[in-house]
Amino acid sequence: MKNLEELIQLRKSNKFHNIGVNVESVIEIVKKSYYNFEKHSVPSAGAIYGLKVLLFYKNNKKIFNSKGEISTEKFEINQIKKTCFYDDKYFSSSSILIAVTYDYDKYFGKYGNCGIRYASIECGAFLQNFQLLLSEKDIYGCPLGFVDNDALLGIEEPLIYFIIN
Repeated sequence: MKNLEELIQLRKSNKFHNIGVNVESVIEIVKKSYYNFEKHSVPSAGAIYGLKVLLFYKNNKKIFNSKGEISTEKFEINQIKKTCFYDDKYFSSSSILIAVTYDYDKYFGKYGNCGIRYASIECGAFLQNFQLLLSEKDIYGCPLGFVDNDALLGIEEPLIYFIIN
């Protein structure tokens, strides 16, 4: 029997493969994980649905609102690489960084200080759906709790980051 450290190292979801991933597949998975066919795929306290998912890849930043609608902005991916990741092993030009944030005013306005907890639960449900749908397509990544320089990414209230590499 393998020891715990070996089992953790062998987990596919935490391995970095440095292979190109079809971005369009990831975009579809993000949509299905949160807003699937005119209904939400996750529970939300008070039906707030205030999460926003940001997808950084190549020189683009795609922003998904709570209804799966997308806007695209130009973003220099090398800024992330230089500032947040110092090694090509963990972040290369084919990597995709996903950030989940939330509308603070919506959650705080309805639930006060408990709003962040409800946003976190909603984010966890999204992340679970996301990872399940990724694994179905043999795409693996790793959740990150923190990425240095939230301001660089234009994120005020980050809940979690996820890297596909």
